[in-house]
Amino acid sequence: MTATELSTKFIEGRLGSFGHGTILFCGTLFAVWGLKEMIAGWWPRIGRNTLIRNRFHLPTEGWAFLMMMFVLFIGSLMGRSNPLMLVFSMMAGAFVMNGWLTFTYLKGVTVERVLPERVMAGEPFSVEVSIRNSKGWLSAWMMTVKDHVLGRSTTLAPEVAFIRVPPGEHQRGHYQLVLADRGRYQFGPVYVDTRFPLGLVERGLNLEVAARLRVYPRLGRLQPDWKRKLQNATEQTSSQIAQGGVFADEFHRLREYRPGDDMRSIHWRTSARRNELMVREHRDSRDRSLLILVDSWLPARSGESTIEDFEHALSFAATICVDAARNSRESRITLAVKGESLRVWRGGSGGERIEDLLDVLADVFPNNDTKLGPLFEATSLDRSGLPRVLLLTARPNEAQAEIQKQSVQDHTLSSIQVLSLGSPNLKQIFEVI
Repeated sequence: MTATELSTKFIEGRLGSFGHGTILFCGTLFAVWGLKEMIAGWWPRIGRNTLIRNRFHLPTEGWAFLMMMFVLFIGSLMGRSNPLMLVFSMMAGAFVMNGWLTFTYLKGVTVERVLPERVMAGEPFSVEVSIRNSKGWLSAWMMTVKDHVLGRSTTLAPEVAFIRVPPGEHQRGHYQLVLADRGRYQFGPVYVDTRFPLGLVERGLNLEVAARLRVYPRLGRLQPDWKRKLQNATEQTSSQIAQGGVFADEFHRLREYRPGDDMRSIHWRTSARRNELMVREHRDSRDRSLLILVDSWLPARSGESTIEDFEHALSFAATICVDAARNSRESRITLAVKGESLRVWRGGSGGERIEDLLDVLADVFPNNDTKLGPLFEATSLDRSGLPRVLLLTARPNEAQAEIQKQSVQDHTLSSIQVLSLGSPNLKQIFEVI
């Protein structure tokens, strides 16, 4: 409009300086507004911290309507036709009325969101959205509520439509999500839009309804004989288990002496009372303490397969801790994760909650600047009872060398089993559901 008027001065020749100035003003205003809309469409996150409450947008139908109005207006001026000007005025009235109604409908509208307490990665969940119309005389028609979900590598915009919200009432709607990655997600802002009744003008209301949701790692399924396979799955073991077995420490019963039994197992008091040799028999105790060490180190340029192996290892660590906490009687379960910061969870009988464990694992992310020394130092007291110790790492050779170096001063490190991320043995004993 501005370029045409400056080159031809078409309006100035018919309406004078006033028409010329009006056309230039309107053309400049539309250009600035259109540029703003283009920038907002290309980079919607710009200006997110300074959220503008009210929005105005012209849909495709609105642009077509405006073009028709413009053609009628120019035709009425060129042909000096009053009927065309009358039609233009009627269309302009409908356009203005639509804009006023959409603005009025949005007054007094508020939105609330209800998130679940906890969510597992890969599982569908429902989010409740409630819209309230606090106006006392006018209903809110055809409201579209668009939420925004932002994660580390995820951007979603779920929507819920409300046909009519009566004055002074509220309605509830739901949308479902499936978040594939664990971690923390930011919800908000919420956009409320309406085009009712003609669809020519879209008005929006931006509400800063912020919330956060922590997504836990997925739990999986352990094979029935996973404990036996886990010992065989160790890629490099620094010491051999003492004869008699790691788990042969729980008293089971007294029985008659058999040739070959250890003389130190004879219970002399019972043997004297029964006038025959009786020995103590032990059985495997499957409730020994469990210590899981997770090294979050990954190479600087890690591919998708390496990151998937890391996520698989976190799911494995979460699953065995949850399984041990539910099925063991008096055992102690400890999980230590060395990422950007060192986090230690101690569960089992009378320990921390399972939810706290999942919170720890949800906030762990790989990095390439992690040392193993602090991980061993923070769990030195947890290794005092000779628990089963498992180290999950993407650098097994370096971890094994570090263990051998420090085991000279700390003999409890010699029993650590090192399991590499992505190894076939790990995939055989554990499957993500």
